[in-house]
Amino acid sequence: MKSKSRFISAFAIAASLALAACGGTDAAEEEVVETTAAEVEVAEVTAKPELTIGYLQILSQSEAAMRLQNDTKAAADVFGWGFEACDAQGTVEGMQTCGDKFVNQGVDVIITNGTPSVVILAQLEAAKAKGIPFINTGGTQATPEDYTASYNPNDGLMGKVLGEWIAANATPGEVLVHSVKDKWGADREASFMEVIKGTKFTVVDSVDTPFDNTLVGFTQTAAAGQFTKFPKATVLWLTFDLAALGAGPAIAASYPGKTPPDRPLVATFYCNSTTQAEMRKGTVDVCIENALEVGGWIAIDQIASHFAKGTAFSTERQPTYDGVQFDMPIIVTKANLPAEGTYPAPVSDFRAYFTNKWKTEYGL
Repeated sequence: MKSKSRFISAFAIAASLALAACGGTDAAEEEVVETTAAEVEVAEVTAKPELTIGYLQILSQSEAAMRLQNDTKAAADVFGWGFEACDAQGTVEGMQTCGDKFVNQGVDVIITNGTPSVVILAQLEAAKAKGIPFINTGGTQATPEDYTASYNPNDGLMGKVLGEWIAANATPGEVLVHSVKDKWGADREASFMEVIKGTKFTVVDSVDTPFDNTLVGFTQTAAAGQFTKFPKATVLWLTFDLAALGAGPAIAASYPGKTPPDRPLVATFYCNSTTQAEMRKGTVDVCIENALEVGGWIAIDQIASHFAKGTAFSTERQPTYDGVQFDMPIIVTKANLPAEGTYPAPVSDFRAYFTNKWKTEYGL
């Protein structure tokens, strides 16, 4: 709902104040108000909707996943909305249980950070039947149309940029891969494979990363085994950010005090604080970052516009705002790590952008 615009003569305001100061009559004031002059429009403000968000957290053990959740809540807090999270702990049962919970609870909107739609089709249909928008802001989806909208990162582009950096900076040779079969992981790996096709980089071994709370321990054991089996490997590619916390200790144990090319170069996704700690130890070498959290801010912006103005949700992967695409990959190495306790600065400050946008639109 919009408050009415008010047009007030700038001259009339000044004259009225002068008359009041001199003890002018009401009639004189009315005459002044009728005087023609350039009019000043008071900006039209839209009343913000009052909503409750249900947040289906795919795996709270992942720092990247929690970055998404925390920033989505921060965006919702700007509107003063209710926000409740449910941690699926990386299991299909958990994803379905959390989805059912929010549908039955009757929240206004459900947001998730990468849950594959194929495992929650029943929950998506139930939400749709109740008129509850269900939005993804995490990894790339195989069938994004299952969601009301999916404002996910460009995982394929991230894989391409990281692959190009490896091709230009790593020692050509054997590559070890820790794979994720979900669409976001497949896109990252496919881009990497395309980059190294026809080069002297060759994938000699790949293991499937478990998507649950056993991931770190599994990665440490699997990587150690790969280092023994392939002692000449020059690159270790980690598709999932959390895997860096297992690979780092494996590197430290198998190659104490060594750096590439005397050990495999370790490359991963998202420069989480825990990943940065491994980089400072010298056990992880490069991470690729982007404006990960912007998906949550876009989702909140689209939700506000939908409920306040009846605007349809954008079905673009990440819509641009004023010609700006916030989702731009950044390569980070030990040489350009940010200060401890911080993340690499995005190319554009999306938090400031949306905060100012909402101040103008909703008077927040």
